[in-house]
Amino acid sequence: MINAHSRVRRNLLHKIARPGFQETAILRDRLVISPRPRHVLPLLLVALLAGLSPLGATAQAVSSQSLLVAQQVDQLPPGAACWTVNVNTGEVGGRAPEAGYHQHGLNLIYQSAGTQTVEFEDGHVFSEGAGGAFYLPPAVSHAHITVGDSTTETIIFALTCAPPLDLGVTRAERLQTEPLAGLAQASGPYRCELWRIQVVPGDALPEETGDVAVAAFVREGSVAVESEAGSEIHEAGDLFVVPPGTAYTLAAGREERAVLLLAVLTSVPAA
Repeated sequence: MINAHSRVRRNLLHKIARPGFQETAILRDRLVISPRPRHVLPLLLVALLAGLSPLGATAQAVSSQSLLVAQQVDQLPPGAACWTVNVNTGEVGGRAPEAGYHQHGLNLIYQSAGTQTVEFEDGHVFSEGAGGAFYLPPAVSHAHITVGDSTTETIIFALTCAPPLDLGVTRAERLQTEPLAGLAQASGPYRCELWRIQVVPGDALPEETGDVAVAAFVREGSVAVESEAGSEIHEAGDLFVVPPGTAYTLAAGREERAVLLLAVLTSVPAA
């Protein structure tokens, strides 16, 4: 049965941790704007007389799967592992932690709004804007800095059952799964991926099977999950897990698109 947790509206629920990755891809949606017609007024008149929208038909959304980041992990840390999702907001000019640096376990991070800079204690620095994603390895000292004139929102998938770090940020939500089944910390390697999934009404993604652990956070709309255990509906803000070896499909739960972030942990066959 699919393990599901509803969102916590304050800063109550959950977190993450796990080791070593290689960023393979960052994919962003692109907006294509059609050329503007020269004779605007005649075209508007024709459209109105024909009973059509004067601006024409809007391009319809399509179902899509985008790999945001992927990393190979040679070995998982000891102890129980949970997928934890933190939705954090960084204030303009903010820094987390306020002084010095902090460490944590394996993090897959989606930058949903604004721009942040990650500053490492060894002097390495990089920035990520809205729509981007990146991997942060465990046990590496770093800090998060909000840049620009707007706040940031980050959605963090952490592979840990530990309580959250006190980073001095506003945490809108914190969700955590039960300890994941099927993990063998001593064996490896594992591949960790973060995906953005969009499903439009009337469509469904092809059937997939969760190899080790799949955790999905619903960002928009609602999603219907079909598996051997039956059908379940998850709403925006929900976090759910597909157990290892479970075949499943995803479809929009209502007459609106569903957008999800999927953290996928799979075993890598020995060479």
